[in-house]
Amino acid sequence: MWIAAVHGTRDRLLSLLEAVPPVGRELDLAQVLRRIVETAVLLVESE
Repeated sequence: MWIAAVHGTRDRLLSLLEAVPPVGRELDLAQVLRRIVETAVLLVESE
């Protein structure tokens, strides 16, 4: 059971790390904030 939790945490962390470079390349504040919110929603599995 705890292994599934570890895998879930790992997957969320990898998603976060994959989102960092595109955010750093964005120059438009609105797009940066949108990307941050979209990634956060994915990380917490919300809609």
